[in-house]
Amino acid sequence: MPHRTNSAQDGGIVSDERLRNDLRKALYTAIHVERTATRESLANDSGVNIYQIDAILSRDPAKFRPIHAHQMLSLLYAAGPRAVNTVLASIGYAGASLDNASVNAPALAAANMMGEVARFARLAADNIIDHTEEPEATEAADNVIAFALPYSSRRG
Repeated sequence: MPHRTNSAQDGGIVSDERLRNDLRKALYTAIHVERTATRESLANDSGVNIYQIDAILSRDPAKFRPIHAHQMLSLLYAAGPRAVNTVLASIGYAGASLDNASVNAPALAAANMMGEVARFARLAADNIIDHTEEPEATEAADNVIAFALPYSSRRG
């Protein structure tokens, strides 16, 4: 019988790539979706160089730099409790309590999701998402998931 490698996870629970992606999504959400921070405010509040923040936000592997734990934790703290919980959720934990106003705002989440769904629908109107539309479509889909996740059974 041939050896099957798809029956169990054979790597670590959390990889550098997964943490980088989770950190990028958390920072992107804080900057572009929630608008609670800017690149400059994150750099000032966390002490992390703005070029490092740009490298984290980039999807281009050529621009990746190593992310040290103190940089990641400082950026998460500066981005807020939702960013902290986003990254900690990758290992199945929640660390920062969310205030009731941000947790109990389903109407606001629904309105934000509708805007992102409309953006995705505009991109998919011709039933094709090509390479020029893919980054924006991915961003819209990620934002819908980020808005819906606090109300999902998979929130962690």
